[in-house]
Amino acid sequence: MQVARWSRKAGAILSLLFLLGLIVAPSAHAFDLRQGEQLVIGANEVVDDDLYAAGQSIMIDGIVRGDAILAGQVITINGTVEGNLTAAAQTVIIHGTVRDSARIAAQAVLVESPAQIGRDLVTFAYSLETRPGSAIGRDTGIGAYQALLAGVINRNVRGGMQGLSVQGTVGGNVDVTVGGPTANGAPQSAMAPPQSVVIPGVPPGLTIGNSAKIGGTLTYTAPQSYPVPPQVATNVTYQPAPVAERPVAGPSTILADNVRRLVALAIVGLLLLWLVPGWTRRLADTAETRPWPSLGWGMVATVAVVAAAIGILIATGFLAAALGASTLFGLMALVIGWGLVSEVTLILGAIVFTGYIAQAIASYWGGSFLLQRLQPQWLEHRVVPFLIGLVIFVALTAIPVVGGIIGFVVALLGLGAAWIWAGETLHPAPAAATPLPPAAPADQPLAA
Repeated sequence: MQVARWSRKAGAILSLLFLLGLIVAPSAHAFDLRQGEQLVIGANEVVDDDLYAAGQSIMIDGIVRGDAILAGQVITINGTVEGNLTAAAQTVIIHGTVRDSARIAAQAVLVESPAQIGRDLVTFAYSLETRPGSAIGRDTGIGAYQALLAGVINRNVRGGMQGLSVQGTVGGNVDVTVGGPTANGAPQSAMAPPQSVVIPGVPPGLTIGNSAKIGGTLTYTAPQSYPVPPQVATNVTYQPAPVAERPVAGPSTILADNVRRLVALAIVGLLLLWLVPGWTRRLADTAETRPWPSLGWGMVATVAVVAAAIGILIATGFLAAALGASTLFGLMALVIGWGLVSEVTLILGAIVFTGYIAQAIASYWGGSFLLQRLQPQWLEHRVVPFLIGLVIFVALTAIPVVGGIIGFVVALLGLGAAWIWAGETLHPAPAAATPLPPAAPADQPLAA
């Protein structure tokens, strides 16, 4: 569903912005990273500058004069943040005051009485709940699976969610996209509930309580219309959600797609035969003469690529966290930059190899195999077997189901052949020792 996809993308964007904020921000008065420990700003404590904090549990009971940039499992604001609040956690609870805006990415966000947010609240979460007695001074932007708004929002509400329940007061307009009873959303049981809060049950779609009040226009996009009590909003606009219809590909579309694929693979294959002909022939020969080892090593290479991608992320995260704890923000930015570049290079390289190079090599091998039995003299021109094999390969892979299986096997063969080539290149077999000439018989006189 578009709402769920929008929420996931928005959450990823906020998390990236949060990370970039940690990188480019100047050194703060207090940056405290206590892995697995409690971090408490006491009721009598005043932080006179921006606060950067990371830990398993973060609780602010005192006063932060500047901004608060926080990352942890459970974040609780009981005191006052006089600047902006930027938080990423499993659970974020606001019980105190945020003078400026709050930007939060979490599984569960709870704004409870008597919380006060002076300006805007922007949140990307599984669940957002604002309870009676809480107040948001300006606008609220929501990207979530569900939202329960029972407090006061002085201006507008915008966003997308599977289920929205308005039980409090909205001073301005409400412009949202919601789901329907039959929409495919992530059920609550699919996520491990946080232990610090109780996630409310919000039904899919739009629910407006009789005691709610919307001062402006209520505009909602949904698969169906929902009842709105007349005393809640006087101006209601319902916009039916567009039904996404998957176009049926006709013969001309299928033919055009395969022609484009044929041209793309032809370009890749001709470049390989021009730039690295020996390497191309060697991988094709390896796949032909050692198909089962190539398949086996192809599976190993697949696992190795996935493990390397995960390893790069973990190593980058740990190293960046250590440098950040040491306030070496320049090096932390460099590490994160190199980590992202390495991750993109690895993934893009795997896609290009399996999607283009392996298929071009398979086409060259298939054409050579066929011409060796029909027209061996054509093998002198290496482009000819490639082009013949390419046409046959594209035709076979265009067959539904069968083509997918062939493509998967070719990808494994190509990865395995490349793995074998790399191993033999890095660790060549020792050259065979030259046999010594036979020794002369003992009674034979030596030549003068």
